[in-house]
Amino acid sequence: MRSVLTAASLALSLASPISARAQSALAIEAGFLTAFEESVFQVGIRSTSVKTGGVGVDFALATLPQAIGAGVFFLMPNLDLTTAVPVGPRAWLMPRFGVSALVGAGEEAGAVPGFNLGIGLIGRMGERMGARMDVTYQRYVGGGSSVGFTALTFGVAWMQ
Repeated sequence: MRSVLTAASLALSLASPISARAQSALAIEAGFLTAFEESVFQVGIRSTSVKTGGVGVDFALATLPQAIGAGVFFLMPNLDLTTAVPVGPRAWLMPRFGVSALVGAGEEAGAVPGFNLGIGLIGRMGERMGARMDVTYQRYVGGGSSVGFTALTFGVAWMQ
């Protein structure tokens, strides 16, 4: 019974109207980055600014806490074009694509360029708070080879 009430409350909150003006969100995210059949924990921030039906910008910056513990510092920035597709009055699908980099520093430092494709789901849970879930595929190319990663992240967003 409690899960039915929770689902009904969520459905009602998603049904509340909001304006169609440009939306921006800043999210703190955490999730898992998967490659070579292994997953590692990642944390990051994501900033998105877009108007429903228009084109906007999505910027994300993630790192791997386990690598820091091993004496290596990784940053994974993504800069994307995105659009907002309403899936209700308080929720949007956010398909995106853009450029990526894998930047690392330890005993040596370097960077590898790449690209990414992703989709996010963002929903308002109040006037200024929201939640988002993102799936992102990243491919990095360098030295005659390439490697792909898939990230699944969940975040809390502050919205305007």
